[in-house]
Amino acid sequence: MRYTLLILLFCLPIFGNAQPATPITTGESISIHSKVLNEDRNILIYLPDGYKQSTATYPVIYLMDAETHWFHTGSSAAFLALLVKMPKAIIVGIVNTDRARDMTPHPAIPDKDFPGGGGSVKFLSFINEELKPYITAHYRTDPFTILTGTSLSGLFVINTFITEPNAFNAYIAASPSLWWDKRAVVYRAEQMLNKPVYRNRFLFFSLCDGDSPELQGSTQVFMKAVKSRKADSLHWNYIYIPGEDHNSSPLKSFYDGFEWLYKGWAGNNINTLNALKQHYAHLSKKYEYAVNIPETDINNLGYSLLFSGHQQEAIPIFRLNTEKYPQSANAWDSMGDAYKVNNLLDSAKMAYEKGCGIGKQTNDVNAGGMCANLAKVIEMIKEKANEKH
Repeated sequence: MRYTLLILLFCLPIFGNAQPATPITTGESISIHSKVLNEDRNILIYLPDGYKQSTATYPVIYLMDAETHWFHTGSSAAFLALLVKMPKAIIVGIVNTDRARDMTPHPAIPDKDFPGGGGSVKFLSFINEELKPYITAHYRTDPFTILTGTSLSGLFVINTFITEPNAFNAYIAASPSLWWDKRAVVYRAEQMLNKPVYRNRFLFFSLCDGDSPELQGSTQVFMKAVKSRKADSLHWNYIYIPGEDHNSSPLKSFYDGFEWLYKGWAGNNINTLNALKQHYAHLSKKYEYAVNIPETDINNLGYSLLFSGHQQEAIPIFRLNTEKYPQSANAWDSMGDAYKVNNLLDSAKMAYEKGCGIGKQTNDVNAGGMCANLAKVIEMIKEKANEKH
């Protein structure tokens, strides 16, 4: 008890002087009026870590049922990006107004349980003609898009893949409701999949223990149609998730889908700048757009050289980062580290000044450390000058 009291007494001043809480922002919400749908649509935008401090561009994940899946999808994408298992991505989450209407193709006979269904063509037009142009105009995007959904929105994903495969580059569907309209989408898929029309597209879909027998059966028939297709540039994968129900499986399905889609993203044994460039040239060919080398990858290579006895070789690596990402405080701060290790203190001072200045301007959380690095190298320069006298 005596020690507990001492600990509490020491802690009291800390809590008494606590600073006001700082909000943690995971994204932003916008509203778009759709002329196609004749209504306002709420859109949730997830911006990857460092978005506002960089000039980088990002692939875009279009997420259905955002009110349910926005947080876990953003967390999965962020975690995989942190592990360099996928690129950082922008997530555009569409909040539902009339889910059954928007996610379902027009049925041959109206469904008594979903009397308003059948509006997927209009909804896809909203995405292609209104939402995508808005996102491209207001955010820094790459020309690589991913459509994700589950259950009825998984049906929308598969139907879009079948009817308009060029609308997106990749499709991820968890437990798609392919039972809709007596499996009409499945039968359409069996016909369409016989034709070699899917140029370099990626398709991932899943089932789980808790899916209904009709949902499982219809999806298994779809899987067989995909499997019987002659090998070409369509990349696809199917997984079964045990121990999960229809509502819980999307978290694992989306995570596994992203990991499969970006298999090999990190590369192996990359220890030279040339190897790094070759790796990203390979990714550019695979995904059919110019994949820029991320700042973190260049930085990691630079530090690997810097602390493995190749100090001089590290300098051009860090310099490349400042050229590619001139508004990155971290790139300049790292450049300063390279110059300092090579005893080029005046150059280090100039780089640290850049990092400190940009860090302050952008409210970088590491700005204090960057400015401390500047102060240390200035002191080192003074000490060196005094030694000469």
